[in-house]
Amino acid sequence: MSHSGRRGRKAGELSLTGRKTHVGRSVATEREKRRLAKMNEAFQDLRSTLPEKYRGCDTKLDLLRGAVEYIRYLQKCLADNYEGTSAEQVEYVQSFSHIIYM
Repeated sequence: MSHSGRRGRKAGELSLTGRKTHVGRSVATEREKRRLAKMNEAFQDLRSTLPEKYRGCDTKLDLLRGAVEYIRYLQKCLADNYEGTSAEQVEYVQSFSHIIYM
């Protein structure tokens, strides 16, 4: 028996269960890295799409808030352009306001 009280394993070796857990954790870690990379790419796409005024600071939360503000600005522009037009057109523009939750 080794000094650590374990049988048949050298110090630092994992049991079969430990190896499976380690491999499963590695798979989950890689999956999470890919997910975060996709999210970061989407945020970069959003940042490059927005006018500079609405890009916010460096945080993703500021970027999302800027995007919301810009969408509201565009909705107002559309509504202003439809002034004097049919009620159906104005209602159509206003129907997009449910998209914003803030």
